Amino acid sequence: MKSTPNIFAEIPCLTEQSSSFNALELNKVWFGNSNKRYLMQTLQKFITYNKSYFDFLNITPILEGDEQDIELRFKTTNYIGSIPLKAPNSGKQISDLLVVPRFSSNTNYTDLLDILDKIKCYIQPEFMEGLFLKSKISTAPPLSYEIIKFFNLLMKVVSFNWTKFIRKEVNSRDASGLINWNRYIIHLNDLQQWTVFPLIKNSLSAYHRGLAELKYVFEIGKIELQKANLSYSAKISIKNTIQYIDSHLATINSQPTSDINISVADPEIVKECKTQANIILKHQFSLRQPWRIDMAAVFEKFVQYIFDEISKEAGLSSIKNYKFRKSGDRSFTWELNYLEPDILIYKDSICIVVEAKYKSHLFNKDSTSAQLKDDFRSDLHQLLAYTSFLEQKNKIGLLCYPSSKYGSKIDEYINPQGNVKCFIGLVGIPFSAEMINDTIANLRTEIEKLFTYIEVSEVG
Repeated sequence: MKSTPNIFAEIPCLTEQSSSFNALELNKVWFGNSNKRYLMQTLQKFITYNKSYFDFLNITPILEGDEQDIELRFKTTNYIGSIPLKAPNSGKQISDLLVVPRFSSNTNYTDLLDILDKIKCYIQPEFMEGLFLKSKISTAPPLSYEIIKFFNLLMKVVSFNWTKFIRKEVNSRDASGLINWNRYIIHLNDLQQWTVFPLIKNSLSAYHRGLAELKYVFEIGKIELQKANLSYSAKISIKNTIQYIDSHLATINSQPTSDINISVADPEIVKECKTQANIILKHQFSLRQPWRIDMAAVFEKFVQYIFDEISKEAGLSSIKNYKFRKSGDRSFTWELNYLEPDILIYKDSICIVVEAKYKSHLFNKDSTSAQLKDDFRSDLHQLLAYTSFLEQKNKIGLLCYPSSKYGSKIDEYINPQGNVKCFIGLVGIPFSAEMINDTIANLRTEIEKLFTYIEVSEVG
């Protein structure tokens, strides 16, 4: 069990039930050989001590068996990240628990970085105050995509030729201009210095502190990217950017800093670049804090990108995150002000509503879990609610779940009264940058077949 120092376990997200952890072995390896007669109480105390950390990653611990043969399992959801764990007998920190992307076989997050680079989406990790992680390197959040975003912004800044007024003091025989009299009077005892005046001059220059601090962050970023396990395509895409920035900043000396000041007078692109630089600087100091990334947000952007590409290729109209707003007063705090489907696609009398759900259904096709069934029913009802707002005669709802390979299943729901129809499709989306082009091609073919079927039915 203790194959990696300081790592309690590494579990993929969207896991309904992890492999089991035997209480006797946990007690021997991690819990300091507590009293074996009270293993049930020991595990319950372990769960209680670490409840805030489990809640942070939305992890559900599950106890199975009786006092003599009890086991611990975990259920994970949409979050990836790392949390520290405390021993039940002493309350001291013993190890870290990792939740990794389901589609990745390692903790270097190569696949995730490829996806974010492909869809041009940047998701910032959330950090939790409290204990530091014991294993700094293997549990650190991926910083590469933040760096790549910073590099792209910095390239725009250096292309923009950002200059600032800098203040310099020069000695001159000409007494015109702003003179530093405090410095001048120091040398009054030297007659030769009487006609030498320290003039204060302001001039525009590209060699200023702001750019020097950005170069400092740039150098940090280059070191981090060298350590990151980037894919070949990601390395190629960023290589030219790095060379371009290097050539423009070759004569600038870097200025170390822990926080870059953002001035009101800075151009917008500079403000954006400085903001991103501060994210990286803060990230450097947060590497050992518990962290998480919501993969549901990444999957939603991924699915939106796919349908955006299909809409462009097929000449369809699309709207992302359109809001169906509510009118009337808000009486209760839990009321919704609007409904928001992930994407709407239009063509003549046909409208498609797309909803992305980062859930484990298509990884558990044969499961009899009541929770999976309840979750699917909720998702289906949500999709049907969205279609009820559409004025188009032909309505299609597509529910997208992550899957190991592409697949689809489309059913027709019919209300005999009034002959109201709605097509509902269940679509398995491979969460992979390498497979995205095939997914787009397969899904476009599926949609075109459905459009043709609807159009032929209307003519008939």
